[in-house]
Amino acid sequence: MAHQVGGASSTRPVRTSRPAVTRRKRSRWPLKRRLRKLAEQCRRLRRGLTPCLGTVYRIRAHHPVTGRLMHRAYFGQTRQVPWTKRIEGHLWGTDDTRPQPWADTVPGWREDGTVDEVIAARGAAVVCRFRTVRAILTVLEILTIRYGLPVYNDQHNRGNPRRIPKWKAVEQRRERDARRGSQPWVAPSGRWSLPVRQLVGAGLLVFGVLALASLAALV
Repeated sequence: MAHQVGGASSTRPVRTSRPAVTRRKRSRWPLKRRLRKLAEQCRRLRRGLTPCLGTVYRIRAHHPVTGRLMHRAYFGQTRQVPWTKRIEGHLWGTDDTRPQPWADTVPGWREDGTVDEVIAARGAAVVCRFRTVRAILTVLEILTIRYGLPVYNDQHNRGNPRRIPKWKAVEQRRERDARRGSQPWVAPSGRWSLPVRQLVGAGLLVFGVLALASLAALV
């Protein structure tokens, strides 16, 4: 290939200087935060897939208007041992559970009563109890709510025509307190919103269902 020599003009394009672009120095801290977050998610997932003793329970209550005894007032599930701790939280409140406004309609309930009195009056009972993972326990709770049509459950129960919304239950409780001449019931601090731990539980539920489907496909 011949090269141009002498006074021949060069065919090479003239390079124009570009302004220097300052590159942002990547910090290692965001990566560490992501790794810690991933590790925490793995720990939560491991806890969700660890077999434990789970309980699906039922609470009965008198209808706030008619007074009729409702055998399917509320359904729930818990991994607490004993399971009565969860009932105590619903009726009187604990550190991690807020009391419900309909607690005074449960048979055997007293303001300074005990869970044993409620169970003796058949106000609360176990639907089923067995050793399983959290995802399966949550699925069982959802099915129980969908087909049991309880009155006071809010999640997975929006299409139930018998459902009493939480704001309505609060109004009915205050009306009952006014008739009894006692102080009106005050809702606990915080909004009636979905806690973050339940959002995490929903994510674990989806993962558990997918994992079970994958295992079933392999078998």
